[in-house]
Amino acid sequence: MGDTGFMANVVIFDLDGTLTDSKPGIVRCLQGALAAAGFPWEGSLDWFIGPPVEQSMARLMPQADSAARWAVVRVYRDCYDREGWAENAVYPRIPEVLDTLRQRGVELYVCTSKRDIFAGRILKDFGIAEYFQAVYADRGDRPHTKVELLGDLIREQGLEPSTAYMIGDRSYDIEAAHAHGLKAIAVTYGYGSREELEACQPDAFADSPAEILRVLSAELGTAVSA
Repeated sequence: MGDTGFMANVVIFDLDGTLTDSKPGIVRCLQGALAAAGFPWEGSLDWFIGPPVEQSMARLMPQADSAARWAVVRVYRDCYDREGWAENAVYPRIPEVLDTLRQRGVELYVCTSKRDIFAGRILKDFGIAEYFQAVYADRGDRPHTKVELLGDLIREQGLEPSTAYMIGDRSYDIEAAHAHGLKAIAVTYGYGSREELEACQPDAFADSPAEILRVLSAELGTAVSA
């Protein structure tokens, strides 16, 4: 790695709720899949966005067996593959944040529990794939946790955890970062509640995409702005 002028050489981003607002397509496809299977859900489904799907489906359908849960997952993913993924938007100022960090020589990565085919498509079609050196996502070949995905990223990319930050909107992001010795910035504009995030004791909070750079400035003692 070159000299970035930062203590942080690496910044790793979550995807849903951190880089993009993916809620409309996810929730619509999920509601349709649950209703078709006779498992209608009342109330918010924001909590579904972020964790591994196996964990979320167990909460949605606690009395159902694995086969019934995966039948719903297939219907959901078919809908998401056709159209749900496109019901998405990059959060305002995210491209400027990424561009500023890249210009300062910071290595950028994505670590997400989303399926890799969807993560890659979204990053490319919404114009931000070029900023990232690698994307680590669910390959569908085995159950996984965010801790495991982040560990794969660190090991395979040869990263030094003490000079890396993880940025995400759910407890899973913060817990994964701390499990591997990274500092964690919790963004409050995504899908995790303030209470959920505070319980994980992140190193800092960012209340908007633009504030990510202000937080890094404060953390690193370097003037940075988009």
